Amino acid sequence: MDIVYDAFGNPEARRELVASRFPGRSRHVPRPVAAMREADDLFFDVVSQIHVPTWASGRVALADDAAHATSFLSGQGSSV
Repeated sequence: MDIVYDAFGNPEARRELVASRFPGRSRHVPRPVAAMREADDLFFDVVSQIHVPTWASGRVALADDAAHATSFLSGQGSSV
């Protein structure tokens, strides 16, 4: 199984996974990583994208949000 999905069930594995993605190459990185390791309310989730070969089949077509929803990371929210 994918290492990201394996980490969901193990809080320490989540922290190690996040910390491993941010090696200490910058002087700013160690503080937030250290704070993340000590936090008791770490939010951990996966952002993914689904690719479909076609938006229509026969008399059925996906439109509007069903066909193209903005990413919640884009900050568009209610402005869409």
